[in-house]
Amino acid sequence: MIFKIVLFMAAYPKNKILLAVIPAMAVPFASSFFYFLIFNETKSIQVLYALTKLFIIVWPIFAAYCIIKSGIPLSKLLSIKKKSFFAGIAYGLTIAALITGLMQTAFGEIVLQYSNKITHKTEIFGFAGYYWVFAIFLSMIHSFMEEFYWRWFVFGNLAKIMGLVQAQLSSSAAFSLHHFIISIYFFGAWLGSIFGAIVFLGGIVWCRLFRKDGSLISVWVSHLLIDIGIMSVGHKIIFGTFI
Repeated sequence: MIFKIVLFMAAYPKNKILLAVIPAMAVPFASSFFYFLIFNETKSIQVLYALTKLFIIVWPIFAAYCIIKSGIPLSKLLSIKKKSFFAGIAYGLTIAALITGLMQTAFGEIVLQYSNKITHKTEIFGFAGYYWVFAIFLSMIHSFMEEFYWRWFVFGNLAKIMGLVQAQLSSSAAFSLHHFIISIYFFGAWLGSIFGAIVFLGGIVWCRLFRKDGSLISVWVSHLLIDIGIMSVGHKIIFGTFI
């Protein structure tokens, strides 16, 4: 019965997009719920985390060719548009500077109160011994994976079947959900919710930047710079210094 329903939905272009995008919007949130809240003290979180990252790579490619059948416009996605590229750098540097700058204030003292919980989690994940290897992967490779996944695949496809503002809000909300889980786990409800809301707003900015020229390079470099700032703060929280 379920298979028949799927086949029926897949007969219509709009439904094909929904079949591809809905799982993409749900899986990162669901997996973060499991590896941060359900299995948060077991080694199984390493497997769940790795499978989630594999899904982020494989699902958009599979869906683009086998469900939506639109293909992937690599040349356009990897093109560099100077205006958007420098806008991405400016935004990334600004947010990264704000993040590291706030750590020099009383706000930084509040964040440092949660260092034990963050340190403990990195040990369970197995990242503590090679923090900057993980940080470089997260900043340079994972940031591109997320932009490919959230901006091109999720937002780009939603924009084909709904209004631009709706697509921005929907994709950015889904993008921020797993960040809400992670932030609230580490920093508690009020502070974690603030961080999650900031991620939601950042997602909207990246959607708008991506929409300008359809290139991932500008949003990727922006995301990369912000992640470097975040990972520097993470090093400060865990080891006491920014680098």
